[in-house]
Amino acid sequence: NYKDLKAFLIGKGYKFESETDTEVVVKLIKFLYDKHKAQGDRLTFQDLVELVIAQLEGAFSFLFKSVHFPGELAASRRGSPLLIGVKCDSQLATNHIPIVFSKGKFLVKVTHL
Repeated sequence: NYKDLKAFLIGKGYKFESETDTEVVVKLIKFLYDKHKAQGDRLTFQDLVELVIAQLEGAFSFLFKSVHFPGELAASRRGSPLLIGVKCDSQLATNHIPIVFSKGKFLVKVTHL
């Protein structure tokens, strides 16, 4: 339903730089943040993400981060996998999921730690 959401946001004056559905989600969260702030609502980051997710149809996986909520992350998925890894020095922690990441000129394959 990103086309409907995009048309709505264009009607609200938002400009788009790409044809991606991901950009629509970014603009939608900005629209909802500004709207609720103007109304004097004090939304938590989780509340804001839940409002956005409620508008989406189909499969997705997102990790949200915002300058308005420093130190917070919110993750959500529906029908699509979401993998979050934590890299410390030269290791990437994972649980039986093959991952390839770049280390300088070399690629390192991690199957599990």
